[in-house]
Amino acid sequence: MVKKVIASRYGAIGDHIFLTPVWKLLKRDGYHITYDTNKRGVIVNENNPYIDEYIIHPDEDRDWDELQKKWEGLKNSCDKYINFTQTIEVRLLPGKGDKLFWESKEERHRQCNINYFDYTLSHAGYPHIRGERPKLWISESEDRICKKF
Repeated sequence: MVKKVIASRYGAIGDHIFLTPVWKLLKRDGYHITYDTNKRGVIVNENNPYIDEYIIHPDEDRDWDELQKKWEGLKNSCDKYINFTQTIEVRLLPGKGDKLFWESKEERHRQCNINYFDYTLSHAGYPHIRGERPKLWISESEDRICKKF
């Protein structure tokens, strides 16, 4: 029986690129991968051979109470659920409303000087894997356009 994982992440293009090493590892471990994401997540990964299906979340829908309910439902519908929402923003990029923001440069560096890719892999359940690199799967037509530049 195939195990099912659902991962949630909405955000900009870079947010989705940080996740690209995760998909290969989850697939290696036998998961059917569903990515709960926004349109940009689909665009970044549209040729990614590791993602099996998408749940496309509208960008304009940011009601946190509703999102919490949605994520709880997703969590109960799979073998493994990973929520990447605000993982980097909250843990590694403290804002003015965070106590850590007001700490010394040395303390912020001590707590936040972590490789984003390694941190993301750890959050996905792979704390022992380090140094993975992102990968984009471009189509033949995109490759032709890139070669023109």
